[in-house]
Amino acid sequence: MMENIEHNITTNYFGGIIMKKTIVLGIAVLASLSLAACESSSAAEAETPSQSTEAHTSNDNQKVASKKESKTSDNTHPLDYLSSEKLASYNKGLADSLIEDQKFAKGGNKNYSWSTYIDSVSYSSRGLIANVNPNFVNLNNTDKTKIGKSLQGLAGAQIVMMNIELAPDAPSVYTNIHYNGRRIGHSKILNPSSFKWSK
Repeated sequence: MMENIEHNITTNYFGGIIMKKTIVLGIAVLASLSLAACESSSAAEAETPSQSTEAHTSNDNQKVASKKESKTSDNTHPLDYLSSEKLASYNKGLADSLIEDQKFAKGGNKNYSWSTYIDSVSYSSRGLIANVNPNFVNLNNTDKTKIGKSLQGLAGAQIVMMNIELAPDAPSVYTNIHYNGRRIGHSKILNPSSFKWSK
């Protein structure tokens, strides 16, 4: 049976020898996981009932604690933990970067044209707050979302420039878009790279 699998894989148009090695490696990993599972199963059978109950209770407590931690960490961003001094520095850098991008846009670089719709931007405990100009209001939702994502990119670049540690899977910065003191759009809490706009 193993020969048939290897033969089919080696004749595959894309894979060649690399696919063969990958499958063989995968089978080896599965075999070792199966052995590890058997060993832990044997060890569990050797436990006394009280040891088993204590272990399960401990595991359950760890799972509950882990769930509590993940719920609280899901709604926060690393920027929420900055000292007031570092946050002020971050916001100054953000404002300076926006001005620089606006200069590039006015100089003819269309990659920065999104910045001309933003009057100001800063980060607070409510997330990224961007105040937009009247031209933004007349855009369709697709263009508004593109600008929101570009703004999040600006915020992310500032995080990198300040050497703030950020996990590779960290979400985009939660973003609020304001016009004349009223929120007209925001990114979604569970998916900050997706936006919702007021009608």
